Formats: sequence, structure tokens, C-alpha cells
Amino acid sequence: MGELMWHDIETTEDFLNFGVVAKTAATFIKESGENPISIGVSGNWGVGKTSLVRMIRLEIENSGDRSYCFIDFNAWLYQGYDDARMALLQIVADFLLEKTKENQTLFQKAKAFCRRINLLRIFRSVVPAVAGCASGYALSGNAGGAIMGAINGAVGTPPGDIAQQATQATEKLVDLYDGVKNGISPEHVASLPQEIQKIRDEFESLLHDLKIKLVVIVDDLDRCLPDTAISTLEAMRLLLFMKNTAFIIAADENMIRKAVSAHFEGTVLSNELITNYFDKLIQVPISVPCLGISEIRAYLMMLLAQDYLSQEIITPDEYKSVKSHIEEKLKSSWNTAITGKELEVAWGDKSQQAEIAMGIRIADELAPLLAASDKILGNPRLIKRFLNEIKIRQAIARTQGMNINWAQLVKLQLFLRCAPSKAIDFMQQQLLDSNDGKLAFLKNIETELTNNFTYKAPDTCWEDSFIEKWTMLQPSLGDVDLRPLFHLRKDSIGITVSYSPLSSDAQALFEEIRLAQKWDRSFVDKVKNLGKEESSRIFTYLLREIEKGAWDANSINKIIGVADICVELRGKALLLLEQIPPAKITAGHASIVSRHNWANVILAKWKDFSGLKDTALKTIEQNLKTRD
Repeated sequence: MGELMWHDIETTEDFLNFGVVAKTAATFIKESGENPISIGVSGNWGVGKTSLVRMIRLEIENSGDRSYCFIDFNAWLYQGYDDARMALLQIVADFLLEKTKENQTLFQKAKAFCRRINLLRIFRSVVPAVAGCASGYALSGNAGGAIMGAINGAVGTPPGDIAQQATQATEKLVDLYDGVKNGISPEHVASLPQEIQKIRDEFESLLHDLKIKLVVIVDDLDRCLPDTAISTLEAMRLLLFMKNTAFIIAADENMIRKAVSAHFEGTVLSNELITNYFDKLIQVPISVPCLGISEIRAYLMMLLAQDYLSQEIITPDEYKSVKSHIEEKLKSSWNTAITGKELEVAWGDKSQQAEIAMGIRIADELAPLLAASDKILGNPRLIKRFLNEIKIRQAIARTQGMNINWAQLVKLQLFLRCAPSKAIDFMQQQLLDSNDGKLAFLKNIETELTNNFTYKAPDTCWEDSFIEKWTMLQPSLGDVDLRPLFHLRKDSIGITVSYSPLSSDAQALFEEIRLAQKWDRSFVDKVKNLGKEESSRIFTYLLREIEKGAWDANSINKIIGVADICVELRGKALLLLEQIPPAKITAGHASIVSRHNWANVILAKWKDFSGLKDTALKTIEQNLKTRD
């Protein structure tokens, strides 16, 4: 492998057979004519929602029809900086201003539309001050009348007793209305429902006059906090189902359902009601296709082909030829599987070249395991990360002057990435007990499988279908000294080559800490008295407990407690904190970490994790605000 890292960004290169779905969605939009349409692209984290949306856009752009215009809106970018609802409306307004600047008549019309958006922003800012209600509620009753009257006063004749009805509101309006008071005459200021209708009417009229169909792409909703996600959906609702509009919404539907539930917390909502809420916004639901073994095999091969191109092992023309062949075969993968033989055909004579032959074999054999592993499940983002992890190990090996076999590294890395933690622990212990770094039990398994015997697990923790398939992969590892390969994993907390035995005092303290219900201050002096070397060994033994799946806050607190005393261990502790599965992070974890200045830097990283529990995310954000 070369130095190229596969970037985790959206792409319009179709390695996953998304083209058929993209063409279908683009056809729906084109055939809708002036009629509005909304398309929902749903799928789990990392499956390629954004890439599919980009492909839909490219299909429309490549049709040659210049009447389609696009707006990209990422609600996650505005979270914490602006009201997502107003941010979307403002982006639409800015687009219309830019689009009409060559036509004075339409430009003035667009400016009026923008002023109404500004008024709407003002309504939302001032209502809480006047009515004491939460931002986003409808204006009504005396509060609504006071606000509308205040606006009327700002652009025309004062209504008399407004200052007495809403002193706070009028003080705020003095600053806020300077930009709009000259734009709308008093007779055009109406009630809020009328203002909203005028926004819709003017928006539709502008699109008609411009002779365009506006395609609004809303992405990353599932990364947002519930309020931000719902605000964006409500802003869309204001412009949704207007003539000459199309909305494409990319989000994990399950995350949006959770956002709806959280937003209406305290209200009893059935699954049917939540489904209805979502279905009213989405006319055409599209799920990102799940990857089968053929798609994963093709995906791996194309990622490796990119690597060969970066190393100049192949030419750009050879890359295009292979890509074209594989893409064509993907179109019929539902009927005819893409096999290793098919990959050889795609490469032609190049398939005999050593690097490419190895890549074909790796793609062919890894695909079924990456599809079946519950830690990968054919997720494109995780497959990319898996390959990047291998590149990192290779880079470390080169830096240290180690001669590493790439195929052996891939096989071991696959095991360490996908096997159950107890099975990894078993392998590690067997390695520690060996004198030459070779695993006799693995050699026995490989020999028996070669002789067509049935797989026999060396331990109950190896009674796993993934491991059984993994042992059949080439190359065999039973005769290989695995210590160099394990050494490359030392930057990851899970694997270290050896555990030095504990002294009797250290062993006693380790057991005391391990069995304790929580980290006790009495441990501080005891750890200090042992000295750095023994303390480091206790830390390592505590890490072994973490490897067994003990991600609970109490276990993490013990690790942090030792690292708090031994500064040299803090780097390893931070690396551990970064590896905690998002679903395992609790409010307790965040509270513990926030109490240590050296450790709370991890909070910012946790905040960006996908799949955090709402309570954990809330605690993390609160602690980040306190820290700032």
C-alpha cells in the first residue's frame, strides 16, 4: 500500500452501485415538472447518504436542463450559532437576491421577500420578551397584537399605547427594525399568519418569474440535537409543497424519530403519530441500498485501485478501464455475483502483477467477512477506516524499520477489529505464553482445516462463526511470529505485547482497586508509594479489565485516577477515552472526565460522536460551556 489515505468525505464516484437509485430519484424530480416534490434519503451512519444525494444532483445537472438550481443546507453547521429555522430561510433569501440581481424588477421583489424573512426573524426574537413564552410559539392574542402594533409603529404611525403594553419589545425593536422599516409600507404590515402566507406567495411567484425549479438539499439532520433537527424540518415546512420546488432530505430516519419524540417530550406520541409527522414531509422515501458481498468486493477492489493509481502501479487509463468494467458488473450484481474471477477479468493481464493479484485475493476473501461481522456489517465508512488502520500500521512499521507482510497484517487487523473481545484476549494470552511468538493452537486449527477436518474452537470464546471463517483466510498465521504485528497495535490501547508480573504489594492494590465500587481517595497515596514502574503495571492490568468490555464509568474513573497520579500515563488514558463506543458513553463518563483538566479535552471529541445518548450529549455540552 502507498501513502494515500482514503478520505471520509462524500463522493460522486460510484463504487457502490448507487447510480441506479440516483437516476431514479433524479427522474422523479425531472418528471414532477412545476409540481413540488420531497425526497427523503435515509440510512444508518456511514452508509453513503450524502454521496447518494450528490449523485442525484449530478444526474440532474448532467441532463443539461439549466432551469434547475440548487441550494445546499447543512443544519449541523449552524447548530449553536444560529436558529437553524431562520438560517435556512435566510439562505433561500440570499439565493433569490443573487439570482435576480440582473433584473431590477425581480430584484426589488426579492428584496421585499428578504425583508419579510427579517420581520419573521424579529417576531421570533421579540415574542419571548413580550409574552414570556418559548421561542417558536405562534403569535396570538394580546402578545401578537402588541408585536404587530410595534412593527406597524416602526414603519408607520405609532399605534398609541404600544410602549406601555410592551416596553421591552419596543426597546428591542429600535435596534432591530432599522434595516426593514423603510422597506415595507405600513399598509403591507399584517398579522403573522398573513405574513407567512405572503412569504410563501412571494417565494412561489419569484420562482415562477425566474423560470427555475429550486432543489434544496438538506443534509446531516441526524447529527443535530433534537431542537435543531425539528427547527430545520419546520423551516422546510414553510417552503415545502410550493410550485417549482424540490427538497432532498438526507437523514437517518430512526434519529429523526428520536428527535421528534424528544422535541415533544411530555406528550404521549405513538409510533404511528411519529411516522405520520415524518411522512407528511416526505413524499418519496428512499433507503440507501444495503451492501451485499458483491458490492463490498467491488468496493474494496476500487479502493485498492485508487491506491495503485497513487503509487503509479497503474495508469489513469487502466484505472478508468477497471472502474468501468466493475461499475457495469455492479448493475447486474442482483442477478450475477461479482467473484474473484470477475475481478481478474476486470484487470486483464494486470491481474498477474504481484500487488494487484494480492489485492484481488484480499478483496475476494475479505468481502464475506466484512459483510457478516456485526462490527462492520458492510458499512462503507467502517470499511474505509479498516483500510486506513492498516495503512497507519504500515507507516509505523516503515518508521521503525520493520519488514511487515501486508497480507498477514490485513488478516490480523481484521481479527482485532471484528472478533469478540474475549477471543482477542485469549489470543493475546496464548501469545504471551509462547516462547517464539507463534500460536500453536492456531497452527493446529489451520492444519486440520487443510485436511478437511471440522473447525474445533480452542476455547469457548472462539466458538464464533466469524472466527471460524477468519481461520480459513489466507495467508496462514500459525507459523508466523506475531509479535511484530502485535507491536504495531501498541498505539491502540487494546493490544500490548507483554504484561510484567505484579509484585505482591502491587497485586494486592490492583485487586483492591478492581473490586472497589468506586475510586477512593485512599488509593492515591497507595499508588504513589508503589512508584512509577509498579503504578504503570497496575494501570496496564486495569486496561485489561477494560478490554473485557468494562466500559462503565466506574472502570474508566479508576483508569483516570491512576493517570491523574502518573502524568506519563495520561496519553494512554486519553487514547482509551477516545475509543469508548459512543453508545457506551453516559452522563457519568462526561461528569468524571470534566473534573480533570488534562482529561476534559476529550469532551469536544465525544461531542462529535454519532450515536451518543441524549443525556450524555447534554452533559457534555454543559461541561464544555462551563469550561469555556
